[in-house]
Amino acid sequence: MIGGAGADLFIFGGGRDRIADFGEDIDTLRLDAALWAGAAPGPDAVADLAYATEAGVFLDFGDGNGILIEGLSAVGALIDDLQIV
Repeated sequence: MIGGAGADLFIFGGGRDRIADFGEDIDTLRLDAALWAGAAPGPDAVADLAYATEAGVFLDFGDGNGILIEGLSAVGALIDDLQIV
């Protein structure tokens, strides 16, 4: 996924994807609560699923569901840019 100029809202509901131009403290990543089998956790629970790679931060939800946020270097930088619905 690639956003435009200014603040973007990226929506992820499953499958495999990547965000090529996520702006920390500018853009928002909205995650579908169904990725947790219905029980929507708080944003801090996302940190348990995330790890840093050379390419960015990867969120691994299991069962083939995951998203790479390219260029992001730390998992903690993403926490305040999340929405879970």
